[in-house]
Amino acid sequence: MALPVTGQAQGVILTQSQKAGSPAAFSSGWHNELLLSELLPQYSYLVLQGLVFTTTFASGTVAAISPTSTGPFALFNPANSGKNLVMLGAAIPITTFTANSTGVGIGWQFVPNQTPTSTSAGNTPQNALIGSGNASVAKTYASGTLVGAPTVIGFQVKGAYLNLAAGDAVMFFQERPLGGEVIIGQNSGICLVMTGVLSFTSVPTYVWAELPA
Repeated sequence: MALPVTGQAQGVILTQSQKAGSPAAFSSGWHNELLLSELLPQYSYLVLQGLVFTTTFASGTVAAISPTSTGPFALFNPANSGKNLVMLGAAIPITTFTANSTGVGIGWQFVPNQTPTSTSAGNTPQNALIGSGNASVAKTYASGTLVGAPTVIGFQVKGAYLNLAAGDAVMFFQERPLGGEVIIGQNSGICLVMTGVLSFTSVPTYVWAELPA
Protein backbone atom coordinates (compact mmCIF):
# COMPACT_ATOMS: atom_id res chain seq x y z
CA MET A 1 0.00 0.00 0.00
CA ALA A 2 1.44 3.36 -1.05
CA LEU A 3 1.60 6.11 1.55
CA PRO A 4 1.71 9.86 0.86
CA VAL A 5 5.10 11.43 1.40
CA THR A 6 4.88 14.58 3.49
CA GLY A 7 6.73 17.72 2.59
CA GLN A 8 6.40 21.47 2.47
CA ALA A 9 3.04 22.70 1.16
CA GLN A 10 3.29 24.24 -2.29
CA GLY A 11 0.58 25.50 -4.56
CA VAL A 12 -1.28 28.46 -5.97
CA ILE A 13 -4.00 28.72 -3.32
CA LEU A 14 -2.15 27.70 -0.16
CA THR A 15 1.30 29.28 -0.16
CA GLN A 16 2.19 27.89 3.23
CA SER A 17 1.05 25.14 5.51
CA GLN A 18 -1.82 25.73 7.91
CA LYS A 19 -0.25 23.18 10.28
CA ALA A 20 2.42 23.80 12.88
CA GLY A 21 5.52 21.67 13.22
CA SER A 22 7.34 19.41 10.82
CA PRO A 23 6.50 17.76 8.50
CA ALA A 24 4.25 20.61 7.42
CA ALA A 25 1.83 19.15 4.87
CA PHE A 26 1.63 17.21 1.66
CA SER A 27 0.40 18.39 -1.73
CA SER A 28 -2.41 16.39 -3.27
CA GLY A 29 -4.74 18.11 -5.70
CA TRP A 30 -4.43 20.45 -8.66
CA HIS A 31 -4.29 23.49 -6.39
CA ASN A 32 -2.63 21.84 -3.37
CA GLU A 33 -6.02 20.94 -1.86
CA LEU A 34 -6.75 17.78 0.07
CA LEU A 35 -8.53 15.28 -2.12
CA LEU A 36 -11.09 14.41 0.56
CA SER A 37 -11.93 15.78 3.96
CA GLU A 38 -14.99 15.48 6.17
CA LEU A 39 -13.88 18.27 8.51
CA LEU A 40 -15.82 21.04 6.75
CA PRO A 41 -18.75 21.07 4.30
CA GLN A 42 -18.34 21.32 0.55
CA TYR A 43 -16.74 24.58 -0.65
CA SER A 44 -15.80 25.68 2.89
CA TYR A 45 -12.09 25.59 2.04
CA LEU A 46 -12.64 27.81 -1.00
CA VAL A 47 -14.74 30.22 1.05
CA LEU A 48 -12.12 30.38 3.83
CA GLN A 49 -9.53 31.40 1.24
CA GLY A 50 -11.77 34.27 0.12
CA LEU A 51 -12.20 32.80 -3.36
CA VAL A 52 -16.00 32.39 -3.54
CA PHE A 53 -18.28 35.19 -4.70
CA THR A 54 -22.00 35.67 -5.18
CA THR A 55 -24.31 38.22 -6.72
CA THR A 56 -28.07 38.67 -6.86
CA PHE A 57 -29.21 40.64 -9.88
CA ALA A 58 -31.88 43.31 -9.82
CA SER A 59 -35.32 42.17 -10.96
CA GLY A 60 -35.65 42.00 -14.72
CA THR A 61 -37.23 40.17 -17.63
CA VAL A 62 -35.44 37.04 -18.82
CA ALA A 63 -34.64 37.70 -22.45
CA ALA A 64 -34.74 35.44 -25.48
CA ILE A 65 -31.36 34.38 -26.86
CA SER A 66 -29.81 37.16 -28.91
CA PRO A 67 -26.57 37.42 -30.91
CA THR A 68 -26.33 41.14 -30.07
CA SER A 69 -27.56 41.61 -26.49
CA THR A 70 -26.61 40.21 -23.07
CA GLY A 71 -29.99 40.61 -21.43
CA PRO A 72 -30.15 41.76 -17.78
CA PHE A 73 -28.40 38.79 -16.10
CA ALA A 74 -24.89 38.56 -17.59
CA LEU A 75 -21.69 37.48 -15.82
CA PHE A 76 -18.36 38.01 -17.59
CA ASN A 77 -14.71 37.30 -16.90
CA PRO A 78 -12.58 40.17 -18.23
CA ALA A 79 -9.63 39.61 -20.54
CA ASN A 80 -6.33 39.16 -18.69
CA SER A 81 -8.06 38.74 -15.33
CA GLY A 82 -5.75 35.84 -14.49
CA LYS A 83 -8.74 33.88 -13.16
CA ASN A 84 -11.29 31.29 -14.20
CA LEU A 85 -14.83 31.64 -12.83
CA VAL A 86 -15.92 28.20 -11.64
CA MET A 87 -19.72 28.18 -11.34
CA LEU A 88 -20.89 26.59 -8.09
CA GLY A 89 -24.62 27.28 -8.07
CA ALA A 90 -27.57 29.31 -9.29
CA ALA A 91 -31.06 30.11 -8.05
CA ILE A 92 -33.66 31.35 -10.53
CA PRO A 93 -36.78 32.67 -8.78
CA ILE A 94 -39.72 33.53 -11.02
CA THR A 95 -41.49 36.61 -9.68
CA THR A 96 -44.08 37.21 -12.43
CA PHE A 97 -45.00 35.38 -15.62
CA THR A 98 -47.37 35.37 -18.56
CA ALA A 99 -49.37 32.20 -19.22
CA ASN A 100 -48.01 30.07 -22.04
CA SER A 101 -48.93 26.68 -23.47
CA THR A 102 -45.86 25.83 -25.56
CA GLY A 103 -43.19 25.64 -22.86
CA VAL A 104 -39.90 27.43 -22.37
CA GLY A 105 -36.33 26.47 -21.54
CA ILE A 106 -34.12 28.48 -19.17
CA GLY A 107 -30.37 28.37 -19.40
CA TRP A 108 -27.04 30.08 -19.95
CA GLN A 109 -25.93 31.32 -23.32
CA PHE A 110 -22.16 30.87 -23.57
CA VAL A 111 -20.39 33.93 -25.02
CA PRO A 112 -16.74 33.11 -25.79
CA ASN A 113 -13.90 35.47 -26.63
CA GLN A 114 -15.53 38.84 -26.25
CA THR A 115 -16.45 41.43 -23.65
CA PRO A 116 -19.74 43.33 -24.02
CA THR A 117 -19.73 46.99 -25.01
CA SER A 118 -22.23 49.76 -24.22
CA THR A 119 -22.86 48.10 -20.87
CA SER A 120 -24.78 49.01 -17.76
CA ALA A 121 -23.44 47.47 -14.57
CA GLY A 122 -25.25 44.89 -12.50
CA ASN A 123 -24.91 44.49 -8.75
CA THR A 124 -21.39 44.26 -7.30
CA PRO A 125 -20.29 40.68 -6.48
CA GLN A 126 -19.92 39.95 -2.76
CA ASN A 127 -17.26 37.76 -1.14
CA ALA A 128 -18.78 34.72 0.59
CA LEU A 129 -16.15 35.06 3.34
CA ILE A 130 -17.90 37.89 5.16
CA GLY A 131 -15.29 40.44 6.17
CA SER A 132 -12.77 39.45 3.49
CA GLY A 133 -11.11 42.25 1.58
CA ASN A 134 -10.77 40.17 -1.60
CA ALA A 135 -12.63 41.73 -4.52
CA SER A 136 -14.02 39.81 -7.47
CA VAL A 137 -12.52 40.15 -10.93
CA ALA A 138 -15.92 39.33 -12.49
CA LYS A 139 -18.22 41.85 -14.12
CA THR A 140 -22.01 41.70 -13.93
CA TYR A 141 -24.11 43.45 -16.54
CA ALA A 142 -27.73 44.53 -16.61
CA SER A 143 -27.33 45.22 -20.34
CA GLY A 144 -24.64 45.06 -22.97
CA THR A 145 -23.97 44.79 -26.68
CA LEU A 146 -22.54 41.58 -28.17
CA VAL A 147 -21.22 40.78 -31.65
CA GLY A 148 -22.32 37.53 -33.29
CA ALA A 149 -22.83 35.64 -30.02
CA PRO A 150 -24.01 31.99 -30.28
CA THR A 151 -27.79 31.66 -30.23
CA VAL A 152 -28.05 28.36 -28.36
CA ILE A 153 -28.36 27.50 -24.69
CA GLY A 154 -25.02 26.07 -23.63
CA PHE A 155 -26.20 24.89 -20.22
CA GLN A 156 -29.78 24.37 -19.13
CA VAL A 157 -30.05 25.88 -15.66
CA LYS A 158 -33.56 24.53 -15.32
CA GLY A 159 -33.50 20.91 -16.39
CA ALA A 160 -37.02 20.74 -17.85
CA TYR A 161 -39.15 22.85 -20.10
CA LEU A 162 -41.81 24.89 -18.33
CA ASN A 163 -45.47 25.00 -19.27
CA LEU A 164 -47.20 27.66 -17.19
CA ALA A 165 -50.94 28.15 -17.37
CA ALA A 166 -53.02 31.03 -16.10
CA GLY A 167 -53.63 30.65 -12.39
CA ASP A 168 -50.41 28.72 -11.67
CA ALA A 169 -48.71 29.69 -8.43
CA VAL A 170 -45.58 31.80 -8.55
CA MET A 171 -42.69 29.36 -8.98
CA PHE A 172 -39.24 29.34 -7.42
CA PHE A 173 -36.37 27.25 -8.76
CA GLN A 174 -33.62 26.41 -6.30
CA GLU A 175 -31.17 24.55 -8.46
CA ARG A 176 -28.68 21.95 -7.27
CA PRO A 177 -25.08 23.05 -6.76
CA LEU A 178 -23.32 23.08 -10.09
CA GLY A 179 -19.96 21.95 -8.75
CA GLY A 180 -17.87 23.42 -11.55
CA GLU A 181 -19.88 22.06 -14.47
CA VAL A 182 -19.53 25.46 -16.14
CA ILE A 183 -16.27 27.43 -16.04
CA ILE A 184 -15.98 30.92 -17.54
CA GLY A 185 -12.56 31.54 -19.05
CA GLN A 186 -10.98 34.94 -19.55
CA ASN A 187 -12.65 37.31 -22.03
CA SER A 188 -15.83 35.21 -21.97
CA GLY A 189 -19.16 35.09 -20.16
CA ILE A 190 -22.65 33.73 -19.69
CA CYS A 191 -26.09 35.29 -20.14
CA LEU A 192 -29.27 33.89 -18.58
CA VAL A 193 -31.71 33.44 -21.46
CA MET A 194 -34.80 31.50 -22.50
CA THR A 195 -36.20 29.70 -25.49
CA GLY A 196 -39.89 29.99 -26.32
CA VAL A 197 -42.30 32.88 -25.94
CA LEU A 198 -43.04 32.91 -22.22
CA SER A 199 -42.53 36.28 -20.56
CA PHE A 200 -41.34 36.26 -16.96
CA THR A 201 -39.28 38.29 -14.53
CA SER A 202 -36.67 36.98 -12.13
CA VAL A 203 -34.06 37.98 -9.54
CA PRO A 204 -31.41 35.28 -10.11
CA THR A 205 -28.41 34.59 -7.88
CA TYR A 206 -25.10 33.16 -9.10
CA VAL A 207 -22.32 31.67 -6.95
CA TRP A 208 -18.80 31.04 -8.27
CA ALA A 209 -15.19 30.50 -7.24
CA GLU A 210 -12.31 32.46 -8.76
CA LEU A 211 -9.28 30.24 -9.32
CA PRO A 212 -6.01 30.89 -11.16
CA ALA A 213 -6.29 30.52 -14.92
